[in-house]
Amino acid sequence: MLVELYGFAGVGKTTISKELAKRNPRVLLLYPLRKSEKLLLAGLFMVLHPIHTLRILRGLVRYADTLQTNTTRPRLIYWKFRSLGLKTFAQYQKYCFNKKRICIMDEGFYNLALSLFDTPSRNLPAFLSLLPRTHVVINMKSSEKTRHARMRKRNHFPREVFGKEYYEPWRKNQLISNNVIESYLAQNRSPQLVSLSTNQSAAKTAQRIMASLDSYSHDRSRRSAKRC
Repeated sequence: MLVELYGFAGVGKTTISKELAKRNPRVLLLYPLRKSEKLLLAGLFMVLHPIHTLRILRGLVRYADTLQTNTTRPRLIYWKFRSLGLKTFAQYQKYCFNKKRICIMDEGFYNLALSLFDTPSRNLPAFLSLLPRTHVVINMKSSEKTRHARMRKRNHFPREVFGKEYYEPWRKNQLISNNVIESYLAQNRSPQLVSLSTNQSAAKTAQRIMASLDSYSHDRSRRSAKRC
């Protein structure tokens, strides 16, 4: 089973994924990866899934940004490919080798889509429909104040390196793109969407997620039995 933890930076995806791994030995965290392992797995993904790779790379270049100047745009494209694209490709390929386990993607394809579209676009739903299949998406939410405090604590503001003129409009546009992604997920049966707040403790959040995954597995087994 492939499970993606989706949400803004600072919502607690990494913390919750570690808590899930503690609770269930079947849970496999697809990240972090060693640099050599990430490059190898990402390379395999691009070879074994050429159509998905071309679609995502096309989106990376086409929708990279209208907020940047011609001087800084190539730098942003490179940053997204290195920091987000390779990470997502590698995680998915690692899942392909471990399909019998509960594989957790920390920032998967839907987070990648949120990152690619720096400005709202009517092409976003079409792009989402072309992504590799995920079984369950956990839509993790917390207040902006909480997210900001968490990022400040670990000094993690990656987009700020591109300057305030870029960062502020980007932050507002992300809210719009996020609404589009949430609407898309809510309207489609696959992947299954589970929305929850991460303002409570990591232990309670992980407990709720495991209950949702158990329910999903049970429903899937029941549907398979009916087809037989």
